[in-house]
Amino acid sequence: MINNTKNYSKAFITNMLVPVTFIIMWSSGAIFVENGLKYANPLAFLVYRYLFSMLILWGIYFWFKSKKKKENQFPRSSKQWILVICTGFLQQVGYQLFFFMVIQYTISFIIFITFAPFINTLSINLTFSFIISLAWMVLIISIGATMLLYYMINKGNLTKVTSLFYCAPPLTAFMDFLIFGHKMTILTLSGLALIVISLIMINKKNESKPGS
Repeated sequence: MINNTKNYSKAFITNMLVPVTFIIMWSSGAIFVENGLKYANPLAFLVYRYLFSMLILWGIYFWFKSKKKKENQFPRSSKQWILVICTGFLQQVGYQLFFFMVIQYTISFIIFITFAPFINTLSINLTFSFIISLAWMVLIISIGATMLLYYMINKGNLTKVTSLFYCAPPLTAFMDFLIFGHKMTILTLSGLALIVISLIMINKKNESKPGS
């Protein structure tokens, strides 16, 4: 009974909670980019996004590396339990993933910061709204959503994971309507309907395959 409950909980997290959380996070990116670009040009926004993503990921990487060297101890407090759970999640995502991500963002930052002075200024209008937008893109999109993406790729069907990206335009359009009040035309709604129908067909096709 306990094993069945654990298996159900794990399946719910992997097949439902993680994909839904990912697509909400990923779809919100365009909203916060649109808001952030009110206070900085696109190049400056990218440079600062990659800079802070790189710094945070290097910090996580070295922290995780140091934790692996310590002996495992049974948790004795709620704080230690939270730490164990977080560490377990990091292990599930993969130690190598952090190294890959931090290298990816480091290279991106170096490329953009190298050519930035020749293309545009890196000056920004430092407002609370800009800080929120930048923090969201760094923590939620560059780190959080990317981690969930690699977790799903490692755990699930690649076709299903790829199909999730087609959910982003409808959800982004809906968020855009709610937050910025941009109208959704008949053409837009028709396109969104086609995307939803296509996703249903893809999932049904995958479910009908043996072993899926």
